[in-house]
Amino acid sequence: MKRFLPFMLVMVILLSGCTSEKPNDIDDEEEIEESDDKETSSKKIKPGTVEMSFSSFDGSGTSFDVIIDDPDIVKYDSERKYRKKNHKKLKGARYDEIFTFEGLKEGETLVTIIKESGVDDEFEKHYTATVDKKLKVKLVETEKPDIEAEPDYIGMMEPMAIVFIKFKDESITIYMSDNQTADDFTDALAHESYPPELEFREEDSNKIVAELPWAMISSFEMFIS
Repeated sequence: MKRFLPFMLVMVILLSGCTSEKPNDIDDEEEIEESDDKETSSKKIKPGTVEMSFSSFDGSGTSFDVIIDDPDIVKYDSERKYRKKNHKKLKGARYDEIFTFEGLKEGETLVTIIKESGVDDEFEKHYTATVDKKLKVKLVETEKPDIEAEPDYIGMMEPMAIVFIKFKDESITIYMSDNQTADDFTDALAHESYPPELEFREEDSNKIVAELPWAMISSFEMFIS
């Protein structure tokens, strides 16, 4: 037994030097750099284009809308980038909505970006997009443009008197001219309690005339247009 004792001691020493490790459960996946800012500043991602990035999160019901006044000057593409690769396993995973603007021809136009959400911040931002001769895009935030009211054509129109004449079973609409005679005629009608009844007669085979029940200032101006 004494001769086997050193051998057993050697085996114990060898076994004590071996260790077992558990599999690493830590997720070593690369994480996209996270920012607390709701909006990152615009930056060029390649010559001639400009990138705008806005953040939100899953479950917020967020939608973005981009309106370009003149789509012949600039166009855009959109892309959604999540900040974590395992975002499908997360609730409320944050992401960046990225818009890339590319110039099509030299000029200037207005770009409006609208963010709507049920629970996240909402906004409506306006940018002046300028495209130079080399089709390089520049976006500068601007104030909401004033919407010019359409001209009030009805308010600009001068009031016009209209007289309705009933002849037997027919009704005739008469538009009055803009002169003193017509004004006197319509003013006299306005003071009548009931529409006057006139007796017409044919004159010169091409006119029908009637005597008015009241006197008017003599005038050669026609009062019917």
